[in-house]
Amino acid sequence: MEDKSHTFWVAISFLVFGLGLGLVATNADIFASSLNAGQMNQAALELDHDDHDHEDHDDHDHEEKAEPVVVNIEGDPFIGAEDAPVTIIEFSDFECPFCRRFYTDTLPFLSENYIENGDVKLVYKDFPLPSHANAVPSAEAAECVRMQAGNEKFFEYHDLLFDVFDEWAYKGDASEKLLTYADQIEVDIRTCMAEEKAAAEVQEDYLHGRNAGITGTPSFVINGTLYVGAYPAEVFEQIIEAELQAL
Repeated sequence: MEDKSHTFWVAISFLVFGLGLGLVATNADIFASSLNAGQMNQAALELDHDDHDHEDHDDHDHEEKAEPVVVNIEGDPFIGAEDAPVTIIEFSDFECPFCRRFYTDTLPFLSENYIENGDVKLVYKDFPLPSHANAVPSAEAAECVRMQAGNEKFFEYHDLLFDVFDEWAYKGDASEKLLTYADQIEVDIRTCMAEEKAAAEVQEDYLHGRNAGITGTPSFVINGTLYVGAYPAEVFEQIIEAELQAL
């Protein structure tokens, strides 16, 4: 009886110890996840699971990478001078509210002060988040517009989607509305969408983003440095001016 009792309590001790290790490992994982998220430039970030908002920040403190972030932008739509000294690569999602905030609050400032005068080239790349039901269809629709009507029409459609964001985003299946919006700029994308001709382009952009370390939108690669979040115009101004002065 004594041996059996001893064995029983030894077994209980190992069980409690094992549960303790499990709790420590779980808490460590949670801490690591929080730390990784917190290190992403401390800006407004929408993660893949899209379960909460992040407050905008007025600085862009981040850990500099030893190697520049290299992204293939061949064939991607852009605005600005092709040989501009500062290239901003935007990874975006048409159904992302933070991306719309960049479009409404920051892009006009960049256009007026840096893009129109040739200092900045802004390149658009698709990064549709899995949590957004209309992210992939809207990205493919925009790419269909570009494939059929070119760069200028792409940005006309880009602007329209963000302008009427509240009409289609988070409102169920937006397939018909996406076709109608293309009609409004006089581009018929029905065949392109039906045959999924733009699917490969959207997927390629997404993989480029993943390879660059991007997990949320909006994210920007500015002259080889990754910045994650919907920064205010003043922060972009600081970054761009620093890049121009470094030339």
